[in-house]
Amino acid sequence: MSPPTSNWSRARIFLLALTGVGIGTCTEQIIAPQSWDTPSILTPSLPDAILGEHYSQAFSASGGDGAYTWASSGTLPDGLTLSLAGLFSGTPTVVGTSTFSVQVSSVGLSGSRDFELSVEYGSPEITTTQLKTGTIGQSYGDTLKAVGGDGTYAWNHTGELPPGITFTPSGVLTGRARTPGEWPLTIQATSVNLATSKALTLYTAHPDITILTTSLANGEVGIAYGESLTAQGGDGEYTWQISSGGLPVGMSFSEAGDISGTPIQTDTTEFVVKVSSGGLSTEKVLEFGVVP
Repeated sequence: MSPPTSNWSRARIFLLALTGVGIGTCTEQIIAPQSWDTPSILTPSLPDAILGEHYSQAFSASGGDGAYTWASSGTLPDGLTLSLAGLFSGTPTVVGTSTFSVQVSSVGLSGSRDFELSVEYGSPEITTTQLKTGTIGQSYGDTLKAVGGDGTYAWNHTGELPPGITFTPSGVLTGRARTPGEWPLTIQATSVNLATSKALTLYTAHPDITILTTSLANGEVGIAYGESLTAQGGDGEYTWQISSGGLPVGMSFSEAGDISGTPIQTDTTEFVVKVSSGGLSTEKVLEFGVVP
């Protein structure tokens, strides 16, 4: 007879044959008690943790019956816990090195191992993705931002700043830009001797143009007329034109934005004026009437 194929590790079968009148033959199976290996922690060491970042490591073991209960002794890093299932997780809140012991238990047997875990500062990362556009002649201010390190940063830069703009060690750009253009910069942030850099471009431009003239006085037939359109923004020098429509007969329009002439008949016209300055432009609809 072969031993039974079960999860028992060993079994002996003893056959007792008694021969005699009325006794017959008897076969009895005797099972020896199960024997388990002492649990052993397989995880050799733990990777370092980063301050403020989620951490998760699962311990593994061998031996026992394959079902384990986990525990720890000693001081775990602040913010981290060990679950009964062997998951070591959390978000560390303090930089430093901790030494502790981890125990694993199964079918009344247990094993342990000492571990050391270091919580370190993460490398700084500049989170500013773009710089505010500076407007010529207007107050400018932008503050760079970062994460990582110990939360305090020393800032620096390479590359030419726009005339009128300054850069402080606290990561603040301030001043009044005087020249339009594109100004490529390499920004560097340093925290607890860890550094990072990022390429950013500061753009400066003239202010948007606004046509200030909202309406025109009527002209009179046979009487000389003159009025000048006004605007603000751009570089302060303006070029005007009529982009669609036109003025009544006898009237003219100059690049300086002057409307002049002597209307010869009653009329009302609508037209679109366009003004350009410093690479910018804008349009506006106006109406001009001629009365008797």
